Order: sequence, then C-alpha cells, then structure tokens
Amino acid sequence: MNRRDATSAFAATAIGAVLSTEASAAADTNEEASKMDYDAIVVSGGPSGLSAALVLGRSCRKVLVCDAGQPRNRTSPAVHSFFSRDGIRPAELLKIGREQLKPYDVSFHDGRVTSAQRSNPGFRVQTESLDVEAFFIRAPVVPRSSLAKQLGCKLVSMTGVYSDTAETDQFGATSVPGVYVVGDASVGAPQVATAVTDGAMAATMINKSLVKDGVPSR
Repeated sequence: MNRRDATSAFAATAIGAVLSTEASAAADTNEEASKMDYDAIVVSGGPSGLSAALVLGRSCRKVLVCDAGQPRNRTSPAVHSFFSRDGIRPAELLKIGREQLKPYDVSFHDGRVTSAQRSNPGFRVQTESLDVEAFFIRAPVVPRSSLAKQLGCKLVSMTGVYSDTAETDQFGATSVPGVYVVGDASVGAPQVATAVTDGAMAATMINKSLVKDGVPSR
C-alpha cells in the first residue's frame, strides 16, 4: 500500500458494527503492519460503538474504532432517556465516551469504512479519508453502509419500516461468524440507551469468542 494512497487498510480477527477475530494489514513496513493488527474493529464512533470498544478494551483487547463522524443524532439538541446524562448534547456524550477509553488499548481512525472482507483467519477493512455528505429523505430506513452485504450477512426487510438490514440474534451476531451489528445499523430501537446496551452485549460475546478461539489478551 503506497503512502500516497487516500485509503487505509486495517485487519482484525473478528469484525462488528462491530467487526471483530487476528490478521495483518497491507503496509509499507512490518512495523506499520503490526500497528494495524487488532483483535476487534468497531465500525462506529457512536454510543453503541464506544460502548463496545469500552467493554473490549477493559477485556485487554486491542481495538480500532473507525468513525466517519456522522452519528444519526448529530443534529439533535439533546440526548434523552439515558440514565445520568438526560439532556446532554450528543457531541458532548461522545467526547466523554472517547475520554473514558484513553486508559485502554483503543485507537481511533477518523474516516468512513468503504469495504470489508474476510482475510483468513479474520477480517480486513479499508477506509477513505475523504467524506462526502449528501442530504436525502427516504422511507423505509436503509443502511448507509453496505458492509454487512459485502460480508455476506443475511439481510431482512419490513415493508415501510426498514430495508436490507442485517439479521441478528439477541446479542447482535449476524449469520456470518465473527460479524456483529448493533445500534443504528441494526433493527433495534433508535435510542442511545438501547444502543449502549447492545454494544456492550456484542462486545462481551466477541471477547468470549476470542477466548474460546485461544486469542490471548494483550
């Protein structure tokens, strides 16, 4: 991968809105490759993603959070129905969330994930730093990312409600082993409190999977 390329590649052993389970990314040097080797890649810098990153970080996992910086509630004046934080501005909540991740081995990459694929024994994602925003209104809700489809996850639709959304179990696991989808990328209720819970649950299951597969903590 050339340094002048506008894209960056990262790899992990498991992947989810959380993508998570160990691989190495293409890089100019072995040192750079080792820096891009993670136990889990979280594709979301919102409440569900930061919650998942916190649980994984506390489990001594090396985590990368890819954040396009466009949470669904970014235009909302406040977050409500979230214990101890009712009325807080969305941006302030995310700022606090990032601050609380500093003690752990959690890194951030600001940019949209453009593709994801299997890279035995885990996954590889690619991002771009250029982010183009478009305004649109459409019903039903359609995921802004096609990562679940790229990875072969089973998709579900409900007329007038949502379309082409990854089908998951109660823990956020999709039909593809190692791939978890939670928060706004899932069928769940669009509430911050729910997203945080779902992210934590998915991260717990990812860590259990890594332990079962013999992937050592860091």
